[in-house]
Amino acid sequence: MLFEIFTGRRAFDAKTMADLIKAHESGASPTPSSVVRDLDPAVERVIMRCLERDPAKRPGSTLAVAAALPGGDPLAAALRGGRDAIA
Repeated sequence: MLFEIFTGRRAFDAKTMADLIKAHESGASPTPSSVVRDLDPAVERVIMRCLERDPAKRPGSTLAVAAALPGGDPLAAALRGGRDAIA
């Protein structure tokens, strides 16, 4: 879903479930940056991790995906920005 949100196209172009499974197993998906040139590399890493063939390598939850996206973890973002995270 993230691939489609950020690129405007589906990660796997398949007409049937069998075609989708075959495309996923072969890794036939393009990288998001091959579709959108100026895509943030951090976003691309998250998308590609979500598309991992091995489920154990994928994020464990939507919360983990959100936290991995730029700005998804406000405390970490504040610390990277040099701002005092404790009010």
